[in-house]
Amino acid sequence: MTITPVHNWQQHWSTARPHLVKVCERVDDMTIDDIYDGLKTDNNFKLVMMPTGAAVIRLEDQAVHVVGVGGKFEKGWTTEFTSFLLDVAMITGRSKATLNGRKGWLRALKPIGWVPTENGMEIPYNGWIKRVETEQQQQQ
Repeated sequence: MTITPVHNWQQHWSTARPHLVKVCERVDDMTIDDIYDGLKTDNNFKLVMMPTGAAVIRLEDQAVHVVGVGGKFEKGWTTEFTSFLLDVAMITGRSKATLNGRKGWLRALKPIGWVPTENGMEIPYNGWIKRVETEQQQQQ
């Protein structure tokens, strides 16, 4: 997974757009034009290219927020994506990752540490680190 640089995200747009269009078709409050405009005008919007999909994240005051993610993913991709999000959070001085989504997202993400919030769900950076350390200790 890679965040496209601000100066050339448009080079990747034609690949990312079909994945993100499908995301927009499932929600009422976001269009593909909203995503495009966010990437074009707001340096806090970032296009993330994935091997079989794409995501858009927004850097907020305390969080890396998932605006949308779509593609064809293999089992276990949510753990890798969560780790990526929390790496971005650490590097950029944010304390957590957040997203708004349907109940299916919560069912998929809760086992790896995401918790429900009033507006969606989140996973704190510190909680993820403790989980990973615990898993590593159990494997030894």
